[in-house]
Amino acid sequence: MPPEEIRADLALLKMNDEELFAAGSSAFAANDPARAAACFERLVTAFPESPHRTRARFNAGLARERMESWDAARQHFSEVADPLGKGDALDAAFHQAEALYHLDRFPEAATLLGRIAARADLPVARRIEAQVQQGICQVDAGDLDEGEKTLRLALASAKASADTGEPADEYITAQAQFFLGEIYRLHCEGVTFDP
Repeated sequence: MPPEEIRADLALLKMNDEELFAAGSSAFAANDPARAAACFERLVTAFPESPHRTRARFNAGLARERMESWDAARQHFSEVADPLGKGDALDAAFHQAEALYHLDRFPEAATLLGRIAARADLPVARRIEAQVQQGICQVDAGDLDEGEKTLRLALASAKASADTGEPADEYITAQAQFFLGEIYRLHCEGVTFDP
């Protein structure tokens, strides 16, 4: 049989979980997502009982996201994500939906974001963010009518929250407006004229 070449970073193999977490965090801060992912993924696989394991899984997802390795990012986030959770679990659900979006799995992303948007216990700005992203996924999935309903609901919520002194993120509301325009562009594009 031909010889098999195995490549490994020997320095990583010698580190404990604390060292791996620190090295991964430093690499991520230094904009070296490949090194960060390698450190965090090594921690996750080699130290399953580490108190850093959940955060390392989330950070590995962020590193893979930076590298645009969407399926790897999705897998990491799915281990941490909980659309009904708080903190990292909720953030991971948003990131998981983004990875699904980039993988063209729009209905799955829309369903996940719909669960987040339905939560009454979240701040209004987070619910609006989930609604807008859900509407975008619906539009990109080709469900223009549902996408329009979701985006209009999000904009109505944004207006109501601005009136009560809790304004939504302007970037998010601008995205909603843009995709409403995109819906009308797609409708117009579908019209054919008989000269």
